[in-house]
Amino acid sequence: MKIYSHADVPNILGGLTLPQYLARERNELSTIPCTLPTDTGSKTQMASYLGELYLASESSSALIAITGWSAWPSQTNFDLFDRYRESFGERRRLIESPIHHFLAHDKAAFASVLGMCLYFLWDAEVIDFSTGSGLTIGHHGSLDVHVRDEDVSNRVISALVDFGCDLVPAPLSA
Repeated sequence: MKIYSHADVPNILGGLTLPQYLARERNELSTIPCTLPTDTGSKTQMASYLGELYLASESSSALIAITGWSAWPSQTNFDLFDRYRESFGERRRLIESPIHHFLAHDKAAFASVLGMCLYFLWDAEVIDFSTGSGLTIGHHGSLDVHVRDEDVSNRVISALVDFGCDLVPAPLSA
């Protein structure tokens, strides 16, 4: 796992900022809205599953950009998060370096960082560079699944439902 500041992001995303990249890539994806499970064990299993899925091949890489972390201070444990990052040599605060880049051998680190985002109800963007799919995690317990491939969509949605995510029905058209 490598940890970056927002200033470093264009080096990872082909010269684009995170909002530019998301606007370009997600425009071509289907989005499936869900709610997060409330059970911590389910969140742990979900994070591990997504790490295995997103970092399945030797050439895989993924990114977790933590975009918000102060909505629920009582649910946040910065000491836990900071000490975890320090184990990778990272001494900067989250506000200075919120971008986490993972390669195939970083599955456990991916699951740990994603798990903490889920436990603490932090806002985050997750990008699977292999398939172009990803997630948007919201501090109100929302989870948007962004997918390009119907097969990936069906597998991910089935697994998320098994972990306790609820699909949010589409609004009725007028």
